Amino acid sequence: MSEIFWFIVALGILVTFHELGHFWVARYFGVKVLRFSVGFGKPIWRRTDRSGTEYVLAMIPLGGYVKMLNDDEEPLDPDDQSVPLSHKKLWQKSLIVLAGPAANFLLAAIFFTILALMGEPGIRPVISAVDPGSPAEQAGLVAGQQIVSVDGEPTESWSDVQEKLFLRVGHSGHIALAVKPFEQEVEPKEVRILINDWLKKDDGPDTLGALGFQVYPPITNIVVADIKDGPAKDAGIKVNDRIVAIDDHIISTWSDFVEKVRARPGQNVVLTIERSEEPMTLPVSIAEREGNGYVGILPFGVELPASYFFLKEYTVLESLLKGARDTWSRSVLIVVSIKKLVTTDLSIKNLSGPIAIAKVAGDSAERGLRYFLAFLAFLSVNLGIINLLPIPMLDGGHLLFYSLEAIKGKQISENVKATAVLMGLLFIVAIFVLASYFDVSKLL
Repeated sequence: MSEIFWFIVALGILVTFHELGHFWVARYFGVKVLRFSVGFGKPIWRRTDRSGTEYVLAMIPLGGYVKMLNDDEEPLDPDDQSVPLSHKKLWQKSLIVLAGPAANFLLAAIFFTILALMGEPGIRPVISAVDPGSPAEQAGLVAGQQIVSVDGEPTESWSDVQEKLFLRVGHSGHIALAVKPFEQEVEPKEVRILINDWLKKDDGPDTLGALGFQVYPPITNIVVADIKDGPAKDAGIKVNDRIVAIDDHIISTWSDFVEKVRARPGQNVVLTIERSEEPMTLPVSIAEREGNGYVGILPFGVELPASYFFLKEYTVLESLLKGARDTWSRSVLIVVSIKKLVTTDLSIKNLSGPIAIAKVAGDSAERGLRYFLAFLAFLSVNLGIINLLPIPMLDGGHLLFYSLEAIKGKQISENVKATAVLMGLLFIVAIFVLASYFDVSKLL
């Protein structure tokens, strides 16, 4: 319910701002707006202003629309002096259409600016370990090196590194990394990693893992959270207990522990632990849970040196500039992603639908205002880009019609428009269903 709530909140904010873009510019050009609706379907709230515009909040919160007076769709009342959209010039109609996506880009820039004013936290891209035999090891990378650039683009944090690497998914050639020992003022050296159709068909490509980087130290085998239920609580496991062994199997990391437990669902085992440096043995019955052994122990989290963390602060002017830059860089990232999906450089399984968006909305809201604003900013850019795609039913489809009209010197026939709109609707529904299917598959 929390995820659904925050999904509705997020979509409501973005859709409202998008439609306000259309609304404001239409009003500026004197076009009469008949209805401003947030959501589709049966209205649950409505009111009408003095100019005759009806404001509606509808049942289905998956979009919205602004309905304008248009004699292409219905005959005009001869006594009504209002100006219909169809009487406006092509450039005016185009600006009205563009105003929706533009409003989303503006909103994203505002959110990114607020985030910059709050200060930008990050973790420096210092390699904690390199997997044996991995491309990173073959290139000569070692633990303790900081990645200062990818393909010549500076990288201050791990998120910067991931963003730059994602742009290379599906490519062949070399990835150029500049690295230097962490906290040493020396000239960075460049290493080149050979790639060939890199991660082209992967579902949710792990760019760092594919190169063999370990970002954080291995998770320890120490219990660091209160155990609220499950067999481990019944057995008396406590915070700060170090798990040493399961029966005769030595445990040195959390992954060792998970592997051994999952292999023995429904079995009785003896855990050897250290509590205050004193060894103890505790009998535990591993439960059944979706085929995996489960004991209810939560040793998570790793400790990194304080020098790995940073908070970058910006002035008001710097924040405004960063808001614009971040909006642009996220737009480029989304456009590249769409291109990779079309060219099959990126698996179509990476599509996310409403279920995935709702989950991210709920997770980001639970983590705090900063994370929710970042989610809203990125989703707002997504909404702006997607609406510019030349697909009938979307803003980009209307712009396509207007462009064709400008080239031909006359309007597109209503039959052609209706057919194109139907095809566009079917395409959007197909993508929606496909993305929802992938969401459910990932959950299962």
